[in-house]
Amino acid sequence: MKVLYTTPKGTVAFDRNFGIDISFIDDPLPIAQGRLMVEYRQKTRQYEPRAFVQEVIFDSEPTSGKLIPKVVIEIDLNA
Repeated sequence: MKVLYTTPKGTVAFDRNFGIDISFIDDPLPIAQGRLMVEYRQKTRQYEPRAFVQEVIFDSEPTSGKLIPKVVIEIDLNA
């Protein structure tokens, strides 16, 4: 999951959809948080169907614009 979440979309040669779309990088923090949550859920469902994103917790520094996501994942070993 770490590789999926830290790879920018479009940078993997034979799978340009792999990775997270970072086009929201200059959006306001609340919008970026929402778009990132959607990306995590969609890409997890697509690339690792055994995993389910339970929640995404954000630490942010509004003055510097840093957004630090923490993704909580549940694994279904029976799938």
